[in-house]
Order: sequence, then C-alpha cells, then structure tokens
Amino acid sequence: MVSLSTLLAASLLAEEVRLTGGVMEVAVDERGILVAPSGSGIFLFDARSNLQNPSLVAFLPEEGACGVAIRDRMAFVTLYHRGLCIVDITDPKAPKVVGRVNLDSPACGIALRGPFAFIANYDKGIAVLDVSKPTEPKLVQRIDVGWTFGVSAAEGLVLAASYEPARLWCIDGVNLKVLGRCDFGARFGPYGVSLMGKNLALVGDTYTTRLVDISNTSKPELIGELPTVNFVAGIPDARQLKRTHKAVPIDERHFVAVGITPAGLRIYDASNPKEPKFVSHLPLEGNCYDVTVKDKVAFVANGSRGVAIVDVSDPQKPRLIGRATLPESKFPKPKQRSLKNLWLSVQGKYIVADDGNPYVLMGTAWLTGNQGQWGNSVMMRQCGTLEHYARHFRRLGMNAIRLAVAGYPSSDEDLLENYIGGGVGGGMMPVVMRYPDPTEYVEHIIVPEVERAKRAGVYVVLDLHAFGDYKWLWGWGMGFWRAVSQRFRDEPYVAIYQLTNEPGFFPEVVRRAAKEGRIDPGAHAGKIRELHASTLRRWYQDLINMFRNMGDRHPVLVHDYGVYWYVTERMWSPIEFRPDPIQQVIWGMHPVFREWKPKEPGQEYVRNLMDKWDIPIFFDEVGTVPGSGPHVAIPEVWWFAFQYWLLNEPRKIGFLLWMANAPDDALMAEWWAPVAKALSSENPPPPSVPAPPFKGITVTAQQAKGGAMVTLKDETGKTVFARSLPPEAKVGDFYIFPLPKALPKGEYRLRLKVYSDGSLAPPQTLHWVDSDGKIHPPDEEFGKWSGQDYFFTDAFVIPMFIHGDGWHEWETEFFAYTEISAIAIKKQARVMWYLPTGDAPNQTRPIAEITIAPKEKSSLR
Repeated sequence: MVSLSTLLAASLLAEEVRLTGGVMEVAVDERGILVAPSGSGIFLFDARSNLQNPSLVAFLPEEGACGVAIRDRMAFVTLYHRGLCIVDITDPKAPKVVGRVNLDSPACGIALRGPFAFIANYDKGIAVLDVSKPTEPKLVQRIDVGWTFGVSAAEGLVLAASYEPARLWCIDGVNLKVLGRCDFGARFGPYGVSLMGKNLALVGDTYTTRLVDISNTSKPELIGELPTVNFVAGIPDARQLKRTHKAVPIDERHFVAVGITPAGLRIYDASNPKEPKFVSHLPLEGNCYDVTVKDKVAFVANGSRGVAIVDVSDPQKPRLIGRATLPESKFPKPKQRSLKNLWLSVQGKYIVADDGNPYVLMGTAWLTGNQGQWGNSVMMRQCGTLEHYARHFRRLGMNAIRLAVAGYPSSDEDLLENYIGGGVGGGMMPVVMRYPDPTEYVEHIIVPEVERAKRAGVYVVLDLHAFGDYKWLWGWGMGFWRAVSQRFRDEPYVAIYQLTNEPGFFPEVVRRAAKEGRIDPGAHAGKIRELHASTLRRWYQDLINMFRNMGDRHPVLVHDYGVYWYVTERMWSPIEFRPDPIQQVIWGMHPVFREWKPKEPGQEYVRNLMDKWDIPIFFDEVGTVPGSGPHVAIPEVWWFAFQYWLLNEPRKIGFLLWMANAPDDALMAEWWAPVAKALSSENPPPPSVPAPPFKGITVTAQQAKGGAMVTLKDETGKTVFARSLPPEAKVGDFYIFPLPKALPKGEYRLRLKVYSDGSLAPPQTLHWVDSDGKIHPPDEEFGKWSGQDYFFTDAFVIPMFIHGDGWHEWETEFFAYTEISAIAIKKQARVMWYLPTGDAPNQTRPIAEITIAPKEKSSLR
C-alpha cells in the first residue's frame, strides 16, 4: 500500500492519488503564519503580506493531524493516531519535526500552559505532557475527565469539555488537579471550549453553545445558552441541528461560534451571559470546525475549503476577506465496465462481478417502514421514498442500499429483556407484533422496497436488523429468511443476504439471572456472548444450508458475536471459516471509532483475516451521525484515515454508511462522496420497466382552497402551479384539496406531487376532512409518537425531501374511519424524532396535486 508520506511529501502536485482532507483546527503566530492540520498532514500558509490569498509555503505529511497550538515559533500538533509532534516553524518554508510523543488513544484538542501541553486524549481524559524541552516531550500524568475532545488553558486554569456525560471540567494547570465540574445533564455534547474574560467559559456543543460561570472553579455553573435563531431561510435553530464545534471571544462583549452547519460563522452579544443575543451571521460553504481570532480577524477551519479569513472588527457586519486554499484531492479514475449479468458472488477474498473481477459495494442504509426503530424510521421518511433516496446517493457515487428490517421478538419479556443494555426497550416496535407471518411481511414491505431500489439502479443488501433468543432464531428469524429466499432466489438486484445485525442475544437463563439481580449482563456482555457463540454459528449454518437446499446461491453476510471486538477468528476458526458448502460467505464488521482503530491493530487485523483464511471482509456499517456521540459519531480525521486506507487497499473492501438520514449527515458528503465515486464499482442498470401507474381521483393546486398559490418549473421548464403555506403562516394553518365527491370510510392510498429545493422547511401533515368539516387525525395525535401511536401518525407526516431537490411523488396509505370530503395540508410545529423546524422562516413544501384511490383499486404497490 502506498503511504501518505510517499504521496504528499515530494510536491503535492502530480500524484495519481492525493487525499488532502480538510482543515480541522487552525492557529496563527504573531508573524501571520497559519498552521492548519488537515488529516493528511500539516499545511503552513504565509498571510503576512496578503490576508486575501495566503500562500502555501510548506507541507509536512503527518497523517492524522488534527489539533494545533503555537508558542515560541513551535507548533504543537496532535496526531489522531500517534499522539503529539512538535514542529519548529522558525523558517515557515522549512518546518522541522523536533519532538514526538506517542499516546495510546486518539489525540484531539491541545492547549499550552507553563511547561505543560494538555491534550484531549479521547477515552483517556487529559494527557499532560512536559514540553519544556520541545525535543524531549514526556507524558507526566493523566487526568480522568471522561471522553474528551476539547481543551483550553489560560492563567493557570485548564478547561476540558467531556462526553458521556456532558460536562465542563476546571483543572488546576499548575498542580494538575481537578477543581470542579459543571454537569450539563445530557449524555452527549461538548466539543471545543474557550475562555472569555476571567469568569466565563464558552463550550461548543452538539446542541448549542453553553455559557458557564467559572468565577468559582470548584462549582462552575451553567448560566446561559444560545437563543433560538434562524440564520438563513430554510436553516432552523442551529443548537438543535448541528454541532457547534467552537466559540471564541472577539472582545470583552462579543463572541463568534462556528460548527457543522451551512449557517457558517455566527456572532453573539454576551454582555448579559444569561441571555446571549444573536448579532449577525456570515454564510460559509461547507463545514466549520474551529475558529481563532487575532486582531479582530477570525481564521476559520473550513474543512476541505481550507481556512476562511473573516474581518470581525464590526460584529454587525462580518466580512469574508480571504481564504487559504488546500490543494485539490486527486483520485484514480474508476474503471468502468458493462455487466453482462448482474449477479455478484464470492471468489476467495473478493466480492466479484460476472467477469470475475472485484466489485466494490458502497452505499448507505435505508430503514423500512414499520421496521421497529421508530426514531430513525421517522427521520428516514423525511428523505422521501427509497427510490428518491437511492437516486440521490447514486449521483454521489453509491451503488448499494442496505435495506434494514427489524423483526424483534414479540412478547413483552423478550422485547424488554432479551437485549439487556441495548435499545429495544427504549422505543422499538417489533415487526413480529405487526406481522406474525413473515411471508406477509416480505410481500407487503420488502418487495415494494426492492422494486424501488431497482428503479433507482442500485443493489440491495437485505439486512435482518435484529436478533432474539433461541425461540426467535429458529422461529420468526428463520421463517423470514425462508420467505425471502422463496421470493428473491432469482433476483440479482438483491446482492447479499445479511443474516442478522450485531448479534448479541442473551439466553433465557441469563435474562432470568439479570432480572433477579444475580448478574450484571452489561459488565459481562462479551463473555456471555462468547459462551453462546456456537449457538449463533449453528443458526447461521442452518440458514445457509436452507438456502442451498432451496437452490438459492446468494452470497450471505455474517457477523461474529462482537462485530467490532476483534473476535472474528475466535468465532469462526473452529469450523475454519467454512460454514457454506459453496463458500459464498462474507464477513461483516462495524468500525465505529470507539472500539475500532483504523490504524493498528484494525488494518492489520482485517488484512490478516483476509489473507490467512482467504475470505472477504465488508464494512456493512460505518457511522456518520455527528450528533450521536463518540460511540457512533466519526471525527472527520478518523473518517479521512479510514477512507484513505480503503482507497489504497489492494484487497478492495467496500463499506455502507449508517446512516445518512439528516441534513448534518448529508454535509459529511464533502468527505466521503469523492472517495465513493473513485472507489465504488459501476452501478447495475435500472430496469426498463417504469413504476406502476397510480389511478384515482386527482385534485390540482388550482382546484385547492387556502394557502398561497406559487409557480414553479418542472424538469422541462414547464410552469407548474402549487399550493404552499407562506412563511408568516401560523402552526395549525392549513389549506384543502376538495374532492369532487365524498369517499366512504376505508383504506386508501394517496400520492402527493411535492417540491423541494433541498433546504429545510416547516413540517407539514396530511389530514382528511369529513362531511362535517372535522379534520382527522386530530393534532394531539402528533404529540404522542410512541409505541403504536407512531405507526398511526407516521402515515400522515409529509417528508421534507432533505436530500436533493426538484419534484417528488410521495405515496402513503391510511385507514379513514369516517367518510372523506377533502384532503387538508397543515403546518406543524414539530415532529417527534425529527428536527424542530416549525419556526423556519420559509414556506412549507409546495404541493402541486394529490391523487387518492381505495387501496384495493390502486395499481400502485
């Protein structure tokens, strides 16, 4: 494998592959030299004579570079996988690494005070290094403050922001002792932290920017948070939407905040820290990860767009005055070939196409309706239909969709107790309760979704995203796969059967002991799962044998009992990795970055498995959700290293995202989409068969009443009339599509033609109006959203279509318990488990027409 040093050290110019990453932090010295770590290494820019266009003067290929602080013309740069390197930048054109310290956990933020460097050392708290001799740095102590990304220091005081739980810590920077902490009452939260004046800390947070009074360091107190402000049309309250990575003071009154949001840079007035007020914003493209202010100039770490340079001398009118730009990444040109047939198979350590050459699957997950994970499922539906979602990601380079279905056990005891320490009891609705016959579930839910994926031109990895006890394994679980095989054994678009996801079932004896308080299953999960690994392995083998006896040759994907615990060999070596008589098995792994390191031992572990046993490895779940906390969220530097490895890995390993269901996840595409286009194999062609027609009563926007008429264009440029609720409309306002005749109560299918420009908009819901003018379902139903209430109201929430833009056709079905005289479209304040966008200062999604038909008479699946 070509090293990153080889690729970038020489010239940054004419290499075949170059992945420059994105600037994660930035520091500037008194001369105007910018030091910008980017994941690929350390970029140095000279801004002394030209703030508008600083010149790139040097690059050091230090893979994983992410945090930086400068003192005495020394740059102290954290390397995510390797600790700290100290760089002499006396001559910025010829920087030299003069000292190093390796740390055994990811090194993130860094602060300097006295002889010490304080490093946010991820799961190891704060690592304290003596850097009084830059050529001989030494680790002298660790301070246990939990999972830590951000750290700051001033006047002998060190501030650290920690995760799980979310806290701010005050630390004596001389005696290296904890003075006090402030609990934020949340699991996730802090990223960056800074000091404003002597008594106020600014904490960049997943949900907001927090203001903490630290005048009493033994009892720091949360006193303020950012107000709810919409910065630009379509972008709601940023404290609920995106990560605020960093907030730093401009002067004694104002501070500037940046984060993962298209709102860019925001300035606030903190003269009353209990009620900080929004002052101004400056839109910046892409993501913003860090900011530092020097002489009323803000230097913003702007990811792949380099360093944005902003004049903040007038807080009311920040101005973009320059940019330090990174060299463009270069990727190998993908090798295109036509597929004579669409079947994928396994040959040795590779997934291959019909020509016998490796086929790299890359895609993202889609959660089926009624599949059980109600929070994620709601967010998925805001993307529209699977077909729309798949087409969007196909354009970004993806060739597969992981279709996740969850058949969780049906009894209350199983539901709440067989997955101890997991999430089943926290809001999942078992498919088994709704579809005790798996054949009915496959026909009603899975078949239509596969057809939508086919029309979009992507492969399907069919994932039974669940597990249960022995009864479930050989009951509903096996019945599901039998029904799948009967329906799809001859379907090449269903590329892989993923037999289960993260199998961690606890047998009845374990559940009983836990209920009686005799064991703590969470503390012994690994050992308990290992004891029952042979049972899981037997189930896999029984399923595979069932497929082969049915004449089904589909490749199957299996997990070990740990998924990311490095136990694959322990699980499968007893049968020499041969559970399948025709050897069509793929081994799945989930490299979430808490447990799994993309450097050693992760890469070598995977390579050794593939080479020793001649088996394919596939990363069927790679988390992208930034706000989900350190067990799922991927710091962009980790993401860079992971992609760089796969881009240069000769064993051709693909991956699937989990998941891209919200706007902030979509913004991560600036990191993964270029790699996906370079790495993924060609898409299967969409079949020529169009979607089946939908025949029923159609009512157009011109026939509707209420709201506001808007005119838009279709893809041919033709004018389309649509209805919408204007920005000034209140929550609860609605307009109606009157039907030419009343329809009796019963089951109906309905299609909307709705427009999206890709930005966010206030939620809107679908209702029917009875002959007395009453609207159903009533508004109070949308405030419940738990248990079975979710499945009732879910059918009436119109998607936001947050990925992509243009006209979309959305279909739903519902049971009307009264007659129907009209269809109403209503503005809602918010939808549980979705973004609070009710106060977004723009119109609702325009709707051009509706079509409604009795369910049994509609020809739409």
